[in-house]
Amino acid sequence: MTNSWAFWAWPTPIREDHPNATDVANDPELLAQLRSMPASRDLWRATKAGGGKSLGQINWGNDRDLDQKFADFSEDFIRRSVKAGKPFMLSHNFSKVHYFNNPSKPYVGRSATKDVYRDSVVEVDDIVGRLTKTLEDLGVADNTLVFFTSDNGPEEDSYPESGVTPFRGAKGTTMEGGVRVPGLFWWPGMIKPGRVSDGLFDLMDMFNTSLSVAGVDAATTIPKDRYIDGIDQTGFLLADNGQSAREAIFYYNTDMMAGVRWRYYKMALSEFQVGSGSVRDMGGLDNAQLVTPINSFMYNLYLDPKERKSVLIEKAWAPSYALGPLLAVHGGTLAKYPPKARVRFR
Repeated sequence: MTNSWAFWAWPTPIREDHPNATDVANDPELLAQLRSMPASRDLWRATKAGGGKSLGQINWGNDRDLDQKFADFSEDFIRRSVKAGKPFMLSHNFSKVHYFNNPSKPYVGRSATKDVYRDSVVEVDDIVGRLTKTLEDLGVADNTLVFFTSDNGPEEDSYPESGVTPFRGAKGTTMEGGVRVPGLFWWPGMIKPGRVSDGLFDLMDMFNTSLSVAGVDAATTIPKDRYIDGIDQTGFLLADNGQSAREAIFYYNTDMMAGVRWRYYKMALSEFQVGSGSVRDMGGLDNAQLVTPINSFMYNLYLDPKERKSVLIEKAWAPSYALGPLLAVHGGTLAKYPPKARVRFR
């Protein structure tokens, strides 16, 4: 039994007291453009068989309670699955800690800073605790793998309603601030509590790892007509001192191959830089520039996690020994399994 909530951005009507409301009201063309956006403002309950139904329109008045409704649904789904004795997979996503946060009323002012973003973080934290407690109360926590992460780094196009990162760059860039995110695994009795690792784990690895944990024979189940980028990381998670099975990660900016990381060396073929490119600068896609160097940028992420100084010249062996060959192998998979969109390497 599987289920998923997927939630990103939608054109919500802007409330009168929102800080951007005056700008919108003074710009009739912008207001008309916002109202004509094709995205649906309805919350839909879809089914695997197709179709679905609207659960009502989202607006600034009711969006603050969306995450509580999502939590109600997910808790009910877990309880129904356990009662029916069926294995389940649930992808629970949040509307909050994204653009334009609107915490539900019980959480307004709950954070130390008492701003809407951090109040929303407190709400998300409580919901995660509510769902894990449901697993414990039902006696299935020791048979359930829980993974908590983000699909990108914090956005910096809104301020101060944005997250923070110690790294350079933000959402929309392939710098560490845009792609390096925390990942938390919880499986009582199986994963050693308190373990910390800086081993590489790509979100695509969850596909292979989930199959392995579920006891599925990947060799006979995964289709052979497409290339699977994920790696089974079960050993990394379950062994007390498990090491990552992944040594490389590839970075894309839309259809452009932007770079590759091998162990702690990262080679950037191009970068989206914000402002002057300094780690001190705020800003997201609003003021980003695509920078393509004559050769490449290369960073030692162990010594320079903020990507401040390229060491391409002094560490010229790394591109020749590992990074370049990795890109060649990756390009070979694209040739053997052509993607629907053309991939540019420069």
